[in-house]
Amino acid sequence: IFTQTYRNIELIIIDDGSADDSVAVIERTIKNSPFPVRFSQRPNRGAHATINEALSLASGQYVNVLNSDDLFVPQRIAEFVAAVHLTGAQWGYSLTEFIDQDAATLDASDPRVRRLIELQSAAMSTNRQSMVLAHQRGNVSISTGNLFVETQFLARLGGFAELRYVHDWDFCLRAVLVDEPVFIQKPLYRYRFHGKNTITEVSPAISAEAAQVIARYAASAASTQSPHNPLAWSNAVDGVRFRAAQLIDAFAPKPSPAQFSQLVDDLSIALASRP
Repeated sequence: IFTQTYRNIELIIIDDGSADDSVAVIERTIKNSPFPVRFSQRPNRGAHATINEALSLASGQYVNVLNSDDLFVPQRIAEFVAAVHLTGAQWGYSLTEFIDQDAATLDASDPRVRRLIELQSAAMSTNRQSMVLAHQRGNVSISTGNLFVETQFLARLGGFAELRYVHDWDFCLRAVLVDEPVFIQKPLYRYRFHGKNTITEVSPAISAEAAQVIARYAASAASTQSPHNPLAWSNAVDGVRFRAAQLIDAFAPKPSPAQFSQLVDDLSIALASRP
């Protein structure tokens, strides 16, 4: 944070019940902060509650969470101020670089990151529908730390939902129906894989949360009224493709983002040709 090239920053730190010496490290480090700092510590309440608490304290026009194990490249905030604020958008995210515990870069040969790279690649497609469908297949932003959001926009959407695993994906699906995100196709966020990533956990609770989020998104998108974002995937904007995607989600095994987009294309043609 201290190395950001954009300097009009306030730093809000909440220690969410760390059991190690994090508090001492934080207190020692912020003595040299070039920015105003607000620091508090308390018992653990979980990621979504901690993030929402920090957001309620923010006085800036934009907010960007940074999880304790991840990194921003030095020009991140400057790039987003230019790409989001100067274009009138309300939120955005960037490409992600994946790193290991020692900050070495991980590529698609690592099975933990292969699908995430495929997901962001699908969203980079010049095909608008491929980008839209990528949001349905997973969290294109990868993490809350990769979300640069207008503070008031986030407040209007109700902050982050009370979900342990997919509160960031849930936010993206709610946000995309309202405003088109800016996707900066540069790796401005560094996501660290280590032994305790929730993104790598295998649990019925994850599937249950994901199903809840997708069902809520599908119900909103199924409305016959056009969403605020005219480019969002919805029944009102593109009913045939919407129905095709719903059918594939219900009956097909989990395809890759590219395969999913192709299946939607093929089934849309078949549905459109029916009398």
